[in-house]
Amino acid sequence: MKRRKYFYFLISLWLFIPVISDAQDKDRTLEYARQMMLEGHAGEAVEAYRRVLYFFPELTDSIARETGHAYRLSQNQEKARYYYNLAFHNEKIPSVKTDLTFDIIHTYILERDYLKARLQLINLKHAGLPMDSKKHAFYSGVVFFQTDNYQKAREAFNIYFGQQDTLFINHIIKEAEKSFEKKPRKAMIMSIIVPGLGQAYVNEYTEAANSFIINSAFLSLYFYVALTYNPIQGFIAVLPWFQRYYIGGIKKARTLAEETQQIRKDELLKKILEHSTNVN
Repeated sequence: MKRRKYFYFLISLWLFIPVISDAQDKDRTLEYARQMMLEGHAGEAVEAYRRVLYFFPELTDSIARETGHAYRLSQNQEKARYYYNLAFHNEKIPSVKTDLTFDIIHTYILERDYLKARLQLINLKHAGLPMDSKKHAFYSGVVFFQTDNYQKAREAFNIYFGQQDTLFINHIIKEAEKSFEKKPRKAMIMSIIVPGLGQAYVNEYTEAANSFIINSAFLSLYFYVALTYNPIQGFIAVLPWFQRYYIGGIKKARTLAEETQQIRKDELLKKILEHSTNVN
């Protein structure tokens, strides 16, 4: 009888050990994932969360949001949105649902998909959820700023920062408006008139000199061939090359103007983001 009881005890222990082992593995992996997030190693955190979700799918609802954070920090915004949406649809607390909507908006901003970010902000106003007005104003300000709607951006940021920072916001907006004055279309037209002039307009003087010299050289070569032989030979031999560099220079002027604008906007937005860390 004692042997039989001992036998049953061993069988029960053998069945229970894997359960304990699995639980410990789950806890260790989750702890590791969270530690990686704290240390800024989002890629490692993603792999750990994936392991937990694969072996313990029943935990998906409870760790969906933190998994979304890991994907967002690892620059996989589509996956981040998938888990944020999953968390949103399973969340019962209205204020947390609001925060999850802001998480989704954040991913669109990181992808520079400002139209979708703006639509989410509009929808949030009518979703019947608790509204964090300051956070809504901040994200709206970022979207307006990046889409060159500086008046709306000023209004939104002033709501977020308050009257004490009006001078700071006005200064940033004025700087952004200055960079906006250097329009890509104007740079393109200037390069149509004189090759390299559009590049000089956006302070890219090396590019301007290269464009002017190359186009001048091909134009001079055309006249040399046309006068030495005949215009038709000059047209056939030289003008295709001149056209290639001339049109390329026009497109380059526009691209450089757009890049210069965006770089300057990003610099100014970075100042706003840094300043926002001082706001409660």
